Amino acid sequence: MICQKGRLGTGASALSIPRAGWLVLATVAVLTSATAPLGASQSWTTDPDFEIGGFGRVGSVRVGHDGLRIHVVEPLARRITVWSPGGQLLVRLEGEGPLSALGRPWDVRLLPDGFWATYDRHFVRFSDDGDVLQMLEYSLWGAETVLGDHGILARARLPQSAVMMGWMESEPPQHQAVLHYAGTGSDWAADTVAMLDVRHMTLGIRFDDDSSPFPEAMFATQPFSDADLSYFDGDKGSVGIVERNGAPGEVVVTEITARGDTVWGRTLALPSVAIGADQIEDTVQHLASRAAASAQRLGHPTSEASARRLAEQALYVPESLPAVTEVRATASGELWLRSGERSDTLAVWYTVPRGNDVTAPRRVLLPAWFELRDATETHAWGLRSDAEQDSASWDAGLSPSGLRGPEMPDQTGWHSRSSPPDPPAEPSTRPKNTLSKTGRPR
Repeated sequence: MICQKGRLGTGASALSIPRAGWLVLATVAVLTSATAPLGASQSWTTDPDFEIGGFGRVGSVRVGHDGLRIHVVEPLARRITVWSPGGQLLVRLEGEGPLSALGRPWDVRLLPDGFWATYDRHFVRFSDDGDVLQMLEYSLWGAETVLGDHGILARARLPQSAVMMGWMESEPPQHQAVLHYAGTGSDWAADTVAMLDVRHMTLGIRFDDDSSPFPEAMFATQPFSDADLSYFDGDKGSVGIVERNGAPGEVVVTEITARGDTVWGRTLALPSVAIGADQIEDTVQHLASRAAASAQRLGHPTSEASARRLAEQALYVPESLPAVTEVRATASGELWLRSGERSDTLAVWYTVPRGNDVTAPRRVLLPAWFELRDATETHAWGLRSDAEQDSASWDAGLSPSGLRGPEMPDQTGWHSRSSPPDPPAEPSTRPKNTLSKTGRPR
């Protein structure tokens, strides 16, 4: 029997809660030729479709395979909402009846006739109309997704940061287990499915004399970490591991089922991106500033020179930028991999069909402010952060002949164009929500 208690995982692909922003259904610029070289560039004209505003901090966005239902998860507000692409509110689940005791929602897994929602201590199955069909209670740390047989894929809990740094008596762990749990309630049996490389993940700056059993220190994630990334698929009952600490530009993707069987593996050679001296300098200055402030709070004031020296010693700098900085398994059946590259003001992503060993990656350009959350074959959904606004949602149209997406200033290299607006969407019942929608390109 294994009973682990704690919050959800905080590893490389763990669910995060970005600051409040606008969740945007926004367009992307895509190199659609399967034979195009990875380094190729091409200009695209984009138009906005629409955005849905009025959310708080958005943790997850999942889009139905048909693109007709957009699920938005707000952990801090303890709310899940479902929207049509036109901005109509279809379902709102928020602290009523049995939901009030479930805590925070973190993610959803879509089904043909509803969805599973991951809460702090429960997986809850809802119908498309929001009716509760089933509840599964668990007491496991790091639960990621529920499987078709009601098993659970989860991450093993990592020790405290001081142990990760090697400052305690025990050796720092180099790997984190992905576990498959079978059981009910508090009685679960676990098998190890895979191991994630977690070296170079934790940054620590210590301010005491190294003799204390309780280090007084500042901890963060290494800015240039090349630890493994991962993604979980409850439908297929698998975990995907993205290794990025090999040769410069090399990415190794492996998908493993809950039974431990490898069902897909692919090695990608993406462009290698050097870490510039100015980038290292900016990072050191930022860390030194944080270190000085932390030292002051902990009663160990330090000079600017000492804070800089500590930051330089703590920073891990690999040979080149990790080839991938973010990974998303999308509704389109693709894997979206964010590169360390930049194209002017645009972020660079590569997409590959999961399970496919032949098709060349597509090169996708997104505005740097666009936080991708999910994508269908024709559109991408993501978050536009805006500290002065609540959240909204944007649509990205992908097509061989053109693209639909967020209007960008001319100086960014994206061309804006105007077209008559579509009829207004049916008004939402949500008072905070604001919705705008513009026409698609002619």
